[in-house]
Amino acid sequence: MMIGGSFVESKPYEGRDARFAQYIIYNGSKAGVTDKPVMTGSQSGTDDGINVKETSTRTGYYMKKRTRQDASNNPSGVVKKIHYNPRMRYTEIYLAYAEAANEAYGPTNTGGHSYSAYDVMKALRSRAGIKNDAYLEECKGNQEKMQQLIRNERRLELCFEGFRFGIYVVGKHLSTKPFVVMTPLPERNLMWKNVSIKIICTMVPYRIAKL
Repeated sequence: MMIGGSFVESKPYEGRDARFAQYIIYNGSKAGVTDKPVMTGSQSGTDDGINVKETSTRTGYYMKKRTRQDASNNPSGVVKKIHYNPRMRYTEIYLAYAEAANEAYGPTNTGGHSYSAYDVMKALRSRAGIKNDAYLEECKGNQEKMQQLIRNERRLELCFEGFRFGIYVVGKHLSTKPFVVMTPLPERNLMWKNVSIKIICTMVPYRIAKL
C-alpha cells in the first residue's frame, strides 16, 4: 500500500506502509544480527539472490515477520533465542471489536461504549505509522467503506499468521468461483522432478449453526 503520492517504478519500496518493511525482507533491506543489506536480485552475487541455491528465495523476498532478527545460525557466532508462537494478539481483539462496532453502530457511533470503530482503526493505523490518514477520514462517513477498510487492515496486520481462511469462512466471504493451485510433485520420484500439477479447486461456503 502506498502512503501518499504515487508509485515510482525506479523506487518501488519508498513511500510504502511501514508494515511492508517490518514484515518482508526485500532487495536491499537490512536484516539479521549484523543488520546488513540483503541483496535478493538474481545478479546479487550472494546466496540470498533468486534461485542461487535450493534454499534461496524464489520470489526475491524473504519472510521477516515473526522471525527473530537477533538470532543467528552462523557457525562463527551462533546466537540462540526463544521463538514464540502467539495464539491471540491484542491487534486481533481490536479488529474484532472495530468490525462488530461498525456493524452494530456504524463507523463513529460508540453505542454507549468507550470507543467507536473509527477510534480503534485510527489508533491501529497511527501505531503502524500512518499519519494524516485521508483514507480513514474518507471511510468514517460510510459503513460499507469502513467495513472494507477493517477487512483490509486485518489482512495487513495478521498476514502470514494463518488467520485469513478461518476469518473468511466465518464471515462468509469465500468466493465460489474455481481457482487454480499449482503444486510440485514429490521429488523423491526422479522421473517427475521439477514438474508441477494443476489442481482446480472450489470453495463452498457453509452456514454456521447458531447454538
